Formats: sequence, C-alpha cells, structure tokens
Amino acid sequence: MPGDADVVTALKLQCDNWIAPSDDDAISDPNIIASLLKLWYRELREPLIPRDFYTRCVEAYSSPDDAVQIVGQLPQLHRLVLSYLVRFLQV
Repeated sequence: MPGDADVVTALKLQCDNWIAPSDDDAISDPNIIASLLKLWYRELREPLIPRDFYTRCVEAYSSPDDAVQIVGQLPQLHRLVLSYLVRFLQV
C-alpha cells in the first residue's frame, strides 16, 4: 500500500534539504517510509543494477550462486548500496 503522496513529497523535500523529519505520524507509518525509499531508488541517476547486468540478473533469478557472482561483479558503489538495502530489509 503506497504512502500518502503529499506526505511522501514533503518528506522528500525535507531529506533533499538535509532537514530531519519532525512529524512523528509520517515517520511512524511504514507505508510512507517505504514509498520514500522506493522513490529514492527510482530517482537514482543510474539504476542500482546497471543496465549491462540486467539480462544476466533476469537469467540468474533461480540460481543463488549465479546471483552472488553477479553481485560480486557490480561496481563497488552499486554493490555497497545493494548490500545496505538487503541488510536494511532483513532487519
């Protein structure tokens, strides 16, 4: 379920200006936080998984070993961000 678009937009503007969110209702609603996170990933200049890797990733969907190998070949920054996202989702 997506978060309230107006609240997500307001939080995005705050984050873009390095202003810590102060509205407890907004930051306690997981739908708003999830929408904000998804928006951030959608707006990346370059996708988290570079286009060069897309086909290999789709083909490796059922093989954990192949997926790990592909992640190991990602540029370092992409690998770090992906690792952080996976860890965040695990927590």
